[in-house]
Amino acid sequence: MYETDVVPELTDIYNDVDRIRRKAGIKKWRGKLVKRKYAFGEKDVPKGESQWFKVVYGFDEPQLPSNISSPNISRVFGTNTTAFELLVLKRKIMGPCWLQVKEPKLEHKGVSWCKVEATVSNPKDINPFAETDQQAPRGTPPLTVVSLSLRTIVNHKENNREIVCATARICNAVDLDDPTPPEALPCMVRTFVRPLDRFPSNFEVRAAKNGKGVISPQKNERMLLNNLLVTIHKADPDAIVGHEVLGVSLDVLLHRMRDLKADHWSRIGRFRRSKWPNIGRQGTNLKFMNGRLLCDLASDSAKGMISSTTWSLTEMCKTHLKSDRQDIDPDDTASYFDSSVSSPDRLLTFVRHCELDAHYQMALAAKVQILPLTRQLTNLAGNSWNKTLNGGRAERNEYILLHEFHRLKYICPDKLWGKKAATAEKEAHDDDAEGGKVTKSKKDKYKGGLVFEPKRGLWDKYILVMDFNSLYPSIIQEYNIDFTTVDRAEDEVRADGEEAIPEPPSPGVGQGVLPRLIATLVNRRRQVKSLMKDRKATQAQLLQWDIKQMALKLTANSMYGCLGFEYSRFYARPLAALTTFKGREILTHTRELAESLQLDVGDIVLAQAVP
Repeated sequence: MYETDVVPELTDIYNDVDRIRRKAGIKKWRGKLVKRKYAFGEKDVPKGESQWFKVVYGFDEPQLPSNISSPNISRVFGTNTTAFELLVLKRKIMGPCWLQVKEPKLEHKGVSWCKVEATVSNPKDINPFAETDQQAPRGTPPLTVVSLSLRTIVNHKENNREIVCATARICNAVDLDDPTPPEALPCMVRTFVRPLDRFPSNFEVRAAKNGKGVISPQKNERMLLNNLLVTIHKADPDAIVGHEVLGVSLDVLLHRMRDLKADHWSRIGRFRRSKWPNIGRQGTNLKFMNGRLLCDLASDSAKGMISSTTWSLTEMCKTHLKSDRQDIDPDDTASYFDSSVSSPDRLLTFVRHCELDAHYQMALAAKVQILPLTRQLTNLAGNSWNKTLNGGRAERNEYILLHEFHRLKYICPDKLWGKKAATAEKEAHDDDAEGGKVTKSKKDKYKGGLVFEPKRGLWDKYILVMDFNSLYPSIIQEYNIDFTTVDRAEDEVRADGEEAIPEPPSPGVGQGVLPRLIATLVNRRRQVKSLMKDRKATQAQLLQWDIKQMALKLTANSMYGCLGFEYSRFYARPLAALTTFKGREILTHTRELAESLQLDVGDIVLAQAVP
C-alpha cells in the first residue's frame, strides 16, 4: 500500500519491492496493482477502496518483516499470514468438508505416517464440492477415536514425572451423526503397565487372564512408551480423547519420550519427524499432534460446552453419566506398586481404574456431543477443527470475519502473537499519550453492561421475569454497528475525560458485515429449529439439528466478543463501547418504563406482577 503527496509510478513501487526482497533473500516473486478496501481504523491507512500493490512469493522463501517501508511504500500487510489461513480463505474451505482434488500426484516421500501421500502442483486444484453438486459425496466419513488415559508418578530423585500405566481405548468407524452410545460400539482396550521395582507376585499371570481388555506388563518405561506408540500407529486415530491432556498428560508424555529416546516418537501425530522440535511451555504443544484431533475434556473450549463446576473427571461423571467415579490420590500411586505384598489385587485395581477412565472419557465426549458440536462450529467459522477443540471463541470469530472480509476484497488486520501483540498495543498507547491524549489505563477501559442494585428480601408475590433475547447481537443488528459503517472516534475524549462514544450510522447506510453475519446466523438457527418440530423426524435427525442450532446460537452470541477483546485481531474498542452504551441505554429506558407503570424493579428486569 502506498500513500504520498505524489502518486508513485508502478515502476517506482516495483523497484522498491525488488530492493526489499533482494535484501531479505527472496528469489522468486510476482506483483501487481489491485483494488482493495480497508475499514479497521489503523492510523495512516486510508479507509475505503484504494490501490494496493499485491506481492506473491512462496512459503519456501524467507519471510518479510512486517515493519518494512520505503519512499513509495508506507504500510505492509500480510507478511506473517500462515499457509493454512491463505489456503482456507483462497479456496473458500469452511471447516471439515469433502474436497475435490484435481490431478493429485501420489508420492511416498515419508513426510507423514499416512498410508497414502499425494501432492498437487497448484492450490487451485483443491476445492470444496459445491452444495448444488449432485455427484458430491454426502455424510460424514467414519472416524477412528482413541481414548487415552495415563497414570504418572513423581520421581523425587530425578525431580520429574514418569509414566507407570497407559490405556488406549480404540473405537473404529465412529459415525458422528449416529446417536449410538460408545458402550454399544465395538471397542478394543490396550493397557500397558510397568513396575517401579518389580511387579507383585503373580501379577503377570492375573493380568493375562483379564477378560475386559489386554493388560500388557512391560519391563520398563521405555518399553511402555514404545508399545503405546505402536498401538497408536496401528489404530491411526483421527481423534484422541482425554482429560487434562493438553495441559498435563501430553507434556509428560513428550518429555518422557524425548528423555528415554522412544522409537519413532512422532507417531503421536501424523507428521513423520526425526529431530525433536522445542517442547513449549505447558499447554502449548498441540503441534506435536498435527494430523490428529485432540479432544481434551478439560480444555477452555470444552469448558464452554460442558456444564460443570470444577470440570474434574469425577464431577463430570456424576453430573453427565450418573456414575460414581472413585478418586485415587496421586500421592498414593507408589503404594499400589508395592512388590512386597503377596497379592496383585491392589495393582490390578489401579490398572482397571486407568482402563475405566478411558471408558468414562469416551462416554463423556459422546454424551455432550463435543466432536459433532465442534465440527459444526468449525464449519460455521471456517477455521481449524483442532483449534476449535482446544482454543477459545476468539479464533472462531476471527476466521468467520476473515472469510467474509476476504470475499468482499478487504485488507484484514495482521495477527500478532504474544510479546508482539503487547508491544504493538503499548506503542499505540504511548503515541496517544505523547499527543496529549489518554494513557493506556484510561484507553483500555470502557463502560460495560448495566447491573441494577439488587433488592434484598423474600419475594412472596408473583414475579415477572423479563430477559432480553441476545442483547448485544440484537443491538449490533438494530443499530448497524460495524467496522464499515461507524466512524471510529478511537482517540477522541470528552471534556470530562470520558471516552467519546461514536455515533451509530444513519438509517440510510447499507447493512454492515457484522450485522449481516449475525442476522444470517439467527435466521439459519430459526430455520433449523422449525425443522425440529417435524414429528416424522428420526432420532438421528433431531440430534443433528439440535447440534446445528446450538452451534449457530453459540456463534451468533460470541460475535460481539471480537470487538471488546484487547488481543483480538478485530479488536475495535469504539464499536464495543457503542454497543455497551446502547445496552445501558435500553436497560435504563426499560426500567423507567416499568417504574412508570408502578412496577417494582429488581436487579435484573424483575417486576412484581399486578394481580
